[in-house]
Amino acid sequence: MTSNHTDRWLLKPDLKARIPLSLSSIERGVREGWFPAPVKIGPRRIAWRESTIAAWEESRVTSTTDVKSVAA
Repeated sequence: MTSNHTDRWLLKPDLKARIPLSLSSIERGVREGWFPAPVKIGPRRIAWRESTIAAWEESRVTSTTDVKSVAA
């Protein structure tokens, strides 16, 4: 992956505002491997790269589209 200097860090409140899932569901998704893992950015701070979350959102849209086209 190439470095993107405009990529922002999303903290838990930012992520919660963007993703319609509870924080416990997000944490479960990380454990189960269906949601991107956060990056430790400090001793007691984790965050997600905005580009990683955008890619995850796009993959969800693509997989939903695939399911609808198969059902049609």
